[in-house]
Amino acid sequence: EVITQGFSYQGNWSNATAYKIGHVITYGGSLFQAIVDNQNVNPIETATWNKLVYGFKNFIYCMEFHIVKWMRPR
Repeated sequence: EVITQGFSYQGNWSNATAYKIGHVITYGGSLFQAIVDNQNVNPIETATWNKLVYGFKNFIYCMEFHIVKWMRPR
């Protein structure tokens, strides 16, 4: 009995590609999984895509913010 099909990495998101449920793409430094079949639907649309991993760019921004905040004179 198959419980899950797993992930199918498709590379960078493209508005010209038709995605199926379970396809995983990269967009804005993050990984998203299609939760419905779609084409030309931006990955930030939460009814169509599920964010699996937050991007490295977001992590760097967050770290820079906290370091600057911590170093600010009181």
